[in-house]
Amino acid sequence: MLADNESREMSRTAVGPFSYNAVKLSPAEVARTFVAPEYFQQLVQSDNAILVGPRGSGKTTLLKMLQSEALERWQSPNAELAASEVRSTGVFVGADRLWSEQLSASSGINKELVGMAAYSSHIALSLSRAMEYRVRGNEEGASRKHLRVVLARSAEREIASSFVDYFRLGKSAYDFDGVRRAVHGRLVELGQLRQAIRRGTAEVPSWLEVDPLSAVRALTMDFNDYVGQPGHRWSLLFDELELAPRGILEDLLSQLRGGAPHLNYKLSLVPVVGQSRLLGGEFGAVEGQDVDYISLTDASRFSASRFTKSLLEHQLASRVPPINVTPHRILGDSAFDSADSSGPGARLSSAYAPGGLVWEAMKRLRESDTSFANYLSRSQIDLNSLTTLSPDQRAAKVRKMRNVVVVRDYYRMAGRRRSRKSLELYSGAATVLALPDGNPRMAMALIRELFSKWDRDSSNTISPSAQGEAIEIVLNRFVALLAAQEAERIGGSASTVLQLVDNIGSNLATRVLDGNFSPDVPAAFKVDADVDQRLYPLIERAVNAGAFVPVRSSGAENLSASVAEQTYRLSYLLAPRFGLPIRAGKSVALSNLLTAGSGLFNTSRLQPALPGFDD
Repeated sequence: MLADNESREMSRTAVGPFSYNAVKLSPAEVARTFVAPEYFQQLVQSDNAILVGPRGSGKTTLLKMLQSEALERWQSPNAELAASEVRSTGVFVGADRLWSEQLSASSGINKELVGMAAYSSHIALSLSRAMEYRVRGNEEGASRKHLRVVLARSAEREIASSFVDYFRLGKSAYDFDGVRRAVHGRLVELGQLRQAIRRGTAEVPSWLEVDPLSAVRALTMDFNDYVGQPGHRWSLLFDELELAPRGILEDLLSQLRGGAPHLNYKLSLVPVVGQSRLLGGEFGAVEGQDVDYISLTDASRFSASRFTKSLLEHQLASRVPPINVTPHRILGDSAFDSADSSGPGARLSSAYAPGGLVWEAMKRLRESDTSFANYLSRSQIDLNSLTTLSPDQRAAKVRKMRNVVVVRDYYRMAGRRRSRKSLELYSGAATVLALPDGNPRMAMALIRELFSKWDRDSSNTISPSAQGEAIEIVLNRFVALLAAQEAERIGGSASTVLQLVDNIGSNLATRVLDGNFSPDVPAAFKVDADVDQRLYPLIERAVNAGAFVPVRSSGAENLSASVAEQTYRLSYLLAPRFGLPIRAGKSVALSNLLTAGSGLFNTSRLQPALPGFDD
C-alpha cells in the first residue's frame, strides 16, 4: 500500500497523465505537430507491417499519418517525398471498446459476433470516408494533392448501393454521405441489441454474419475500376488491436499471408499479445517476406534520444518567436555519458581531468567506499592519469563504470536518498532526452513541463533544479498510470503492477548502491522458469504500459505471446525513482531479483526519489 504522502502526490499530478492522445485528433491536426521518427520511412515503404510498442509510443499517430488528409497538410522538408512514396489509400480504423465489451446475458447470441458487428460498422465508416476524401475532400490548408480522383455521380451511387448490400445496412444510400448515415443507424441498432442481450430478450439479426474484409475487398476493387485504377492499393490501418475481439485479430493476422493483392494491412499492437503466436511458422506470416515488424521501443537510448531531441527542436522552432538554440544549450551537461562522449574530444577529457565531474565522483567514492578503492587497485586505474588514456583504454577501463560511479557516489552521500534535490542528478541534455525512451506521449509531457519551468524562471537556460521539478511531475504521472493498472490476487491478497515495478527497481538499486562495487551490476532482468506464473499478468501489463522495455534486437522479437523467457529493463523514466544509472548492462534472473528482499514484493528498501519527498 502506498504511503499517504505518495497517494496525495499521485492524486495531485494524475489528472490527465500524458494527456496528448492522437486518437482524439483529426489527420490534419496530427500532421500539424508531426515529427517523423526514424522508423517512419520503413512504415511508408512496407506493404504489410505490424507496429509494436507500449501505449503512448506513437502507433496511432504513425498510422494516421498514412492517410491522404494528413499527407496533404504535413509541413516538413520530408513531406513531399513521403507523400509521393505513399501510393496506397490509407483507411484508418480506430479502436472501439465496444468491440471487446463483456456482455453478461446469453440470449442465444454469440457475444463475439456483436463485437465483430461493431468492428464491421467502423470499417464501413472508415472506408467510406477514405473514398469520399479522394473524390472531394476539403483542400483548405493542403500543401499538395494526394491520390485525388474523379468519380462520376452514377458510379458513387453504385458504390453506395454496394456498401448497403455488402454490410447489410438495411437502409438505402445514394452517396458516401448516405453510407455514413446508414452506418450511424447500424451503430444505434448495436446499442439497442446490447441492451436486449442484457435483458435476455434479444433476437439474432442477420447482419451479425457480415464478413467485413470480404466486403472491403469487393468495394475497393469496384472503386478502382470506376476511377480507372484497377491495380491501386489500399492500406487498412488498424489501431490498438489488443482491444479487439479475438476473432478480429486472428482474421487480420491471417490476411498478412496470401491476402488480396490490392490490400495491405498495417496493424498496431502492444508488445505482449497472445494471438502473436499465429505469426511465423509453417502457416503464419513470416517477417521480411509477408510482413515487416517495426518496434517503437529500443533498448538502446541513443535512437530514442535522437527522436526526443527532434521533438524538442520542433517545439523550440514552433514558439513565437522561434527559438534558435540547441537542446544542449538549454539543458546543459549531463552527469551520465552520451553518444557524443565516446571520442577523444575536450568534453570527455575535461570530465576525467582532476576537478572534472567524473574525476571528483571517483575520488569521493574511493575515499568513502572500500570496495571501489579495491576495484581501482585491481584494475590498475590511476585517477591522476585518466586523461592520458587512449579512447579505447578509457572505454575498456573507465567509461563502462562511469554511470555506476556517478549514482553510487551521489546517493551514498548523506541525505540524498530521500531528497527532492536528488532528481537534479538526472538533469542535462543527454539524460533528459533519454528519459522518455522515445515514447512521444512521455516526451511531450516532459517538454511541456520543461517549457513551463523555463517560462516561469525567464532564464536563458533551464536550471538543474527546474529540470528536476519537471522530471518529478512526469515521473509521478507515470507512477499514477502504473498504479491504475489492474491488480492480481496472489496468495490471498491483491498484488499490483506498481508493487512489482517497485520491487524490481529497489532490488536493482540495492545492487548498484549497496553491494560491493562492480561496473557490471545488472541493468535488466529475464523472466526465467522459476518465476511464479501468477506474476505473468502483472509483468505483461507493465510491459504494455511501458514500464518494462524489451531488450532485444528486432521488431519481430519485440512482439511476443508471453513474457516467459523474455528479457526487459526498466524504463529510464523510472531511474530517478530508485537511483538507477542510465545505462545498458547484463541481465539477472527475475526469480533471483524478486527473492533478494524479505518478501515477494519487498518495497522496504526503496532508495531515492519516491513521489512525496522528505524536505
